[in-house]
Amino acid sequence: MQGQASGGVWFGNQLKKKYGTDIVYITTAINETGWNIFAAPTHDGVDVCGRRLADEIRSTIKANPSLTHISLCGLSLGGLIIRYTCGELYESESGTIGGLIPLNFVSFASPHLGVRKTLPGFMGVLGGFIVGNSYHQMTLADNANKKTCNTLLERMAGIQTPECAEACGDKRAYLKALSSFQRRLCIGNVESDPQVPYPTATMVPFFHPAHMPVDRESQYANIVRIVRNEELPSNPASIDEWFNSVGAEELQAERIFEDESPEYKMLVSIREATSWTRVDTRFEGFMRNFSHDLVAVNKPAISTAGQGVVQFVVDEMLAPFKTTDLGTA
Repeated sequence: MQGQASGGVWFGNQLKKKYGTDIVYITTAINETGWNIFAAPTHDGVDVCGRRLADEIRSTIKANPSLTHISLCGLSLGGLIIRYTCGELYESESGTIGGLIPLNFVSFASPHLGVRKTLPGFMGVLGGFIVGNSYHQMTLADNANKKTCNTLLERMAGIQTPECAEACGDKRAYLKALSSFQRRLCIGNVESDPQVPYPTATMVPFFHPAHMPVDRESQYANIVRIVRNEELPSNPASIDEWFNSVGAEELQAERIFEDESPEYKMLVSIREATSWTRVDTRFEGFMRNFSHDLVAVNKPAISTAGQGVVQFVVDEMLAPFKTTDLGTA
């Protein structure tokens, strides 16, 4: 959760190569970590970071009046920050984000369901001391009054009691904001990502079994499976059956989120309201130990092993749309 604007440079360069002046690309530094990693802005909480980013986007839109569409991409905690930002900028009457047509929402290894059930023990012990409010939100421990208030991630997933809405502000529109995008992509490492494990990155209730075979997307290195427009069935009772049908029977044995857990309820709420293209990634050899940073080429000076994943996202972003109909995105 140490945000650096430089982490988006590689991605931005690939976008510019493909789309040129058809897009305005911004690598935000509004929540960037400075010299003191123990006082990083990203530790202030998803909500605080999201409001900062929303203000920056408003300024960008004002400075670029020719903009017509908007796409948002986030790595790790950044995926949750842009989800909150969407809610801040959402205009319900027009269905727009900051007055712009929502196009793509992309999360690279983002903890959509938190990390309460997936965070390794030693990281959990250190987390509360190091990353402050953001840690409490990620572990679903941030609700001030457990009897009346839902956690921030639950509220962002459209789960909120009337008492909580009155005390904390109604956040149910945040899920509507997410659903307003024409397309959503969630990218997760099937293994070797202890920071944001597969279940929370891809919003599925199971770990990816090590013995389970994976497909190979030959055109894009390190992408092992792409499931397009993944939707839940209309009957919630058949969710487990559905997850098994898109994966394998072994997945049931690898399940981590139980029916009554807040993670599972968030998963169902988000998945019922939105469809996603799920992108499973895998890194092998020694570099697998750095899967979390590799997936979006976050540190190109160390390795560009994730360039195939980034290129897939770049190729997909405007592919289904005619650029002549988009104006400037």
